[in-house]
Amino acid sequence: MSVLSDFHRSDLSPLVDQGRHHGHQFRARGMNSEWSRRENNGKILAKGRSSSSSSTSGEEMNMIQLSTLGQNRLPAPQIHYHDLNDRKQLELMERTGYEIVQRNGQRIYGGPPPNWQGPPPCKGTEIFVGKIPREMFEWELVPIFEMCGFIYELRLMMDFSGSNRGYLFVRYSKREEASRALKELNNFEIRPGKFIGVIPSVDNRKLWISGLPKKSFCR
Repeated sequence: MSVLSDFHRSDLSPLVDQGRHHGHQFRARGMNSEWSRRENNGKILAKGRSSSSSSTSGEEMNMIQLSTLGQNRLPAPQIHYHDLNDRKQLELMERTGYEIVQRNGQRIYGGPPPNWQGPPPCKGTEIFVGKIPREMFEWELVPIFEMCGFIYELRLMMDFSGSNRGYLFVRYSKREEASRALKELNNFEIRPGKFIGVIPSVDNRKLWISGLPKKSFCR
């Protein structure tokens, strides 16, 4: 009660809405007024500088105005999805020892994995995976494809917004592991109502050119 009494006896006139005495609504302008507060022996002192030439009133603040001084109007801190994603990616790399690098529009997990010796796996060990939810990343995808075998490399296609492009390639260490992934993960429900498609990855070594003039020929 003594603190409240000090509040009532304090000179808080600059906080009173000055516009009520002139029949108009007062608007505070950030460029023309500066407010500062400080505590001094249980009292709140306020001082301001405004372009308005109106005289201040000695009216005391009512209890509603007094209670609002202690309100925290700052928004509550939020955990952004990107922060969660970065943390999970680090946890994945620490668990597996794999590195993740981004190159030419794709993010490469492994290729080669840690302590790999010898040439890359032979042809027929890579699968193509489509219909991936665009907000999924390696920390969610790798555990799914690890169920079928040892991952040599996972390449997730990325766009400029930071989302994936909806498809990826996974290369296993053996053909048997890739065959198992084709059987077990095709039409796998990766999220509720979201099913992925898995097919063999085929090397495309043909180049198609269209729109050439009809009279063009090779010399």
